[in-house]
Amino acid sequence: MKTPTAEALAAAAMLLHVTPAELAQALQTISKPTAGPRKLFSVAQVAEAWNVHEMTVLRALKSGRLAGRKFGRQWRISAEDVEAFAAAEGGTL
Repeated sequence: MKTPTAEALAAAAMLLHVTPAELAQALQTISKPTAGPRKLFSVAQVAEAWNVHEMTVLRALKSGRLAGRKFGRQWRISAEDVEAFAAAEGGTL
């Protein structure tokens, strides 16, 4: 992200009815990444980690017991969803 010039910052601040310092602070806050990329696992990776068949993981996804997201025809399960499932169900499929 380019750093705005002082003139551009002053003009934008005037339009938004804030001081240039407040606008600069807001821009710095917005440009900082809030979180890293989420780790997503495939059905095969989860099945291998839990030592179960892929169909077992698919059934858990389709029934809603295991949260996941479908991208086209492929399911992806976040690390947070795997941890939540393990905590709620004791990790048993």
